[in-house]
Amino acid sequence: MNTIASYINPLLIRSFVKFLLADDENSKWILTVIFFIAKTMESLSQRQLIFGASSISIKVQATLMAFIYKKSLSIKYDGLSSGEIINCIRVDVARIEDFGLYIHGIWLIPVQVLAAYIMLYMNLGVAPSLKYYLVHRTRKKY
Repeated sequence: MNTIASYINPLLIRSFVKFLLADDENSKWILTVIFFIAKTMESLSQRQLIFGASSISIKVQATLMAFIYKKSLSIKYDGLSSGEIINCIRVDVARIEDFGLYIHGIWLIPVQVLAAYIMLYMNLGVAPSLKYYLVHRTRKKY
């Protein structure tokens, strides 16, 4: 939902240019309402995604910390205090928690790139879109 809402505004650029050239009163309000709704939906869906991922990450963190702490109580560590063990557990669980927040990038980034290519094609045609693809595809990585 967030990706769709974030790409509506660039899609409306053509309508915005037509609006600037025309003097239609109805299109002004319709375009304004669509821009407002798109940005509102983008913001709300992004916050919902972050909230959902954070709540799942917190549950996973609590479960993992409890499980690992119970397991560590049954193991004797030479030279490590319980505070050091808990600190190590917290660092490892925090890494897993961060993974939960960024897991959606694996599938979301290709979708966003594809949507950007489609919009480039729709607004500029075949030649600029193909040139953009070839330039970024053959560019040397340093």
